[in-house]
Amino acid sequence: MSNSDPTSPDYGSGQPKYPPPPPPSGPAFPPPPATGAPSYPRPPADTPAFPGSGAPTPPSYGTPPPSPYGAPAPSPYGTAMPGAGGDNPYVVSGGPTGLPGGGAPPSMGSRLLARIIDGVLLAVVFFVLSLAGLGGLSATTGSDGQPSGFATGAFLTTMFVFVILSLAYEVVLIALRGATVGKQLMGLKVVQVDNGALPGWGPSIIRWALPNVLSMICGILSLVVYLSPFWADPTGRLRGYHDQLAKTVVISAR
Repeated sequence: MSNSDPTSPDYGSGQPKYPPPPPPSGPAFPPPPATGAPSYPRPPADTPAFPGSGAPTPPSYGTPPPSPYGAPAPSPYGTAMPGAGGDNPYVVSGGPTGLPGGGAPPSMGSRLLARIIDGVLLAVVFFVLSLAGLGGLSATTGSDGQPSGFATGAFLTTMFVFVILSLAYEVVLIALRGATVGKQLMGLKVVQVDNGALPGWGPSIIRWALPNVLSMICGILSLVVYLSPFWADPTGRLRGYHDQLAKTVVISAR
């Protein structure tokens, strides 16, 4: 007995029969791209579209409201000084000749008076020390009127003490205060030419040593150093040889 239903299994042949597969609804493979046109993969269906293609755009928040406090008021202290807020608190603006602190250099007359005051003070000290040295000489003079070895040593010690006191007077006051007693009375101050700071120890020693060492060679050389501001500085800041070597300058402190 044979089964007339084509979908029923064929028991005679021993092999089941299945319905044929449905025909495909579209092409099995995408069509090849046109010649010369690049081929790009199609984005997934859930990829958001670019703005302007129909997709919703982010909300616009508009212009922020003005500040209720208004524009900041200008500083009541005006413009800050040049150099303020830098690493060096001594940096200030230069004047017409580039002097720290501005203004014109002090006159050579005031500097000469300051030097005379310092000289008088040191002369008083030298006079007192000389009296002590002469007293030692007279007390230890031999019968022949010649000073003894002790007297000579006392005199040399007196001169050495005077040099040390002169060095301490000039160097210590210039390094720590920028002015000796004579300069303070005349309103003068020695500062570094680059930034207006106090000279410090190195420049103060150099400034003192140059004229004093030259005076040991020839006394007039020390005078040449002190008068050199008249011709040695073409910038008009009246810096002598000792100031140029120590990189200092004399300014008005008033």
